[in-house]
Amino acid sequence: MTENNCSVCNSQEWGKSYSYFSPLNEKYKAKVSLCKVCGHGQIVPMINAQRISYNNEMFLGGKYISSNEREKAKNKKLNVLKERLSDLNLTNKKVLDIGAGEGWSIPFFNSSGAKYFAIEPIDSLAMKIKKTSGIIISSDIFEVNKKYESTFDLVVFRHIIEHLPEPAKALEVINRLLVDDGLLYIAAPNASFPDLKKGFSTSFLRPVHVQYFNSPNLVRLLELSGFVVTTLDDGKEIYILAQKKKNNTSGKYQNTYDKQKKIFDDAFLYSLKKDIYCNFKQMIKICLLKIRFLKK
Repeated sequence: MTENNCSVCNSQEWGKSYSYFSPLNEKYKAKVSLCKVCGHGQIVPMINAQRISYNNEMFLGGKYISSNEREKAKNKKLNVLKERLSDLNLTNKKVLDIGAGEGWSIPFFNSSGAKYFAIEPIDSLAMKIKKTSGIIISSDIFEVNKKYESTFDLVVFRHIIEHLPEPAKALEVINRLLVDDGLLYIAAPNASFPDLKKGFSTSFLRPVHVQYFNSPNLVRLLELSGFVVTTLDDGKEIYILAQKKKNNTSGKYQNTYDKQKKIFDDAFLYSLKKDIYCNFKQMIKICLLKIRFLKK
């Protein structure tokens, strides 16, 4: 896949684009475009993996500081995970948590009798996982030792796929890591229901998110990657349980471009005043930083 190919259908036919500003963007500006063939949204041209890794480190690394708010968020995530996975028999099952953060899910999996493994790229967070009995098998999903193929009964892939420039390749790796009929738990922001509390181009579109999935296109990508969807919740967060299966593609998929374009157009107009104000503040900050740099 080239930097201009759609991550879902591989097309190069791009429709409407939506620009946004951030100090983390190269030249402070980037754009999310919608594929005219399937309706998927992504950064075009796609930024390279090194830049994405830097953005994630800068944007996410500083989020993990001790605070009451962090504890509340962790407890909320744990409760959601319990609600969605508590019916699974995880006793003596091997679970791989990809992009595990500080290992907030370990208490749930330990209490379920599962054996917990993780992939975490940020060193400080990986150290926290090791201190709480988790086993780190890699810092990169694409550099997992082959000895772990056909090992895991459940892979947790929560709010990671939207950060990846080549999500299909990641799903292919996950497929190989799972045992036959193993399960993938995946969650991602839903492009069909953008969260506009802090704006559209100033918050929902953000430098660490390079993919913008709606549920039809995420299901499509999963099927093309050797999975069958067994559970789907199409709310503000897309939540899917998918099982590893062979020869599962139906070959018939809907084009969501017109629907997705209307959703983004409406979100843009709804948040316009808020976005202009926030972007103006960002530009002032950037100018002040440049002035300070020139004075040194």
